[in-house]
Amino acid sequence: MCNKSKPIYILLAIFLLLLLTGCQKEENSFDILIFSTLPDEALEEMKGLAKSEIPTKLEFKVSQYPPVNERLIVEIVSHAGDILIMDREFLASVYDAKELYDLTEFRNEENTIELTSFELEALLADGEVTEEADVYDNALKVSNLNTYYNESEPIELVAIIPKYIDDKDVAFSVIKKLVEE
Repeated sequence: MCNKSKPIYILLAIFLLLLLTGCQKEENSFDILIFSTLPDEALEEMKGLAKSEIPTKLEFKVSQYPPVNERLIVEIVSHAGDILIMDREFLASVYDAKELYDLTEFRNEENTIELTSFELEALLADGEVTEEADVYDNALKVSNLNTYYNESEPIELVAIIPKYIDDKDVAFSVIKKLVEE
């Protein structure tokens, strides 16, 4: 009986090893995750802006996902992405001031997020913020792109940098390029 179960344990161990290996984040990569319905030309524009700030030793990747709240949360929980860019409406659902870098040094009149009363109410209800100014420190509008539309409405993107990233300096130089005009 012991000899028959041995191959099963070996297969299980191999499967577990492959699973763990596949879930590892590459150390030498810089990933921007976008949760929006941006057209391809907007993605290319964003890649062009960001690429100039990425050291050649890093593999650079921009990945676009549908604007689905659950997917965004899964990516954050799995510590994926060095910069997360999303449709503005998702900010309240993922905002956590303790887990995001302060981006105050990059804030200006053009990229400051003006919260609607609904957004502010949602953030205050979660207890994540005590006043509107708290949000300004950790999230910025991506303002250095052309204006793109979804069903005649302009797409407004916000960017955050989670504290779990490996290279804060690169992330800051990329965010500067994306939010400053």
